[in-house]
Amino acid sequence: MRGQHITIDDVKAWLKRGQYLMREIEALKESKREAMLRATSITVGEHKERVSRSADKRSDDALIAIADYSLDVDRRVAKLQGVLTEISSAIYSVEDGLLRLLLINRYILFHNWEQVSINIGQEYRWTHRLHRRALGEIYEILNFDH
Repeated sequence: MRGQHITIDDVKAWLKRGQYLMREIEALKESKREAMLRATSITVGEHKERVSRSADKRSDDALIAIADYSLDVDRRVAKLQGVLTEISSAIYSVEDGLLRLLLINRYILFHNWEQVSINIGQEYRWTHRLHRRALGEIYEILNFDH
């Protein structure tokens, strides 16, 4: 977002995407686990027949495919985590500790507004006023060449 004009609504949307990125990361990790389970599971017949050489070859191919898939997932997760790092770096750049705590609770821990209010020790109404101030701080951090 640096170098382009942004609005406070853009700042909020930019911060909120972290929650969706976390969900995507978890979904990717789950798909990797499921693929690994499918590739490594062994089905043995009723008579416990010896696995043939062609079955071994299929197993090897499946393991190679899962290794490739696993690397692809890891690359995607790393890219998404890089975006999360940008978000958290902007939040950690806010100098006011209360505003930073509010932003951490809302956009890193993904708490609802009631929980944010409790965690920062402020009334619910006041939390929303502080949120506007906090968004303004992030705006200044992201939009430094206005």
